Amino acid sequence: MWSCVSGFFGICTFAAGEMGSKADDLTLLRQGRLEGGIAYSSDELQGVFSEFELLGSGPLPDDETGIVFTQDFLIAALFRRSG
Repeated sequence: MWSCVSGFFGICTFAAGEMGSKADDLTLLRQGRLEGGIAYSSDELQGVFSEFELLGSGPLPDDETGIVFTQDFLIAALFRRSG
């Protein structure tokens, strides 16, 4: 899931080591299966979206209040269009 409004870009994906496949993107593309999803670290997200300025990223720990949907197997990052 992604969105880009007014020069900002946010993404939420599986966190590396928490969920999803451990195979690299090229391997998954070649075999034609995602093995449960692709997972990324903050550094990997910054590399993939290097044309944007990283404002913040990190895991989404479980929210005990139940008000906000968060899970420890997710990671989110917020970027801003450079320039």
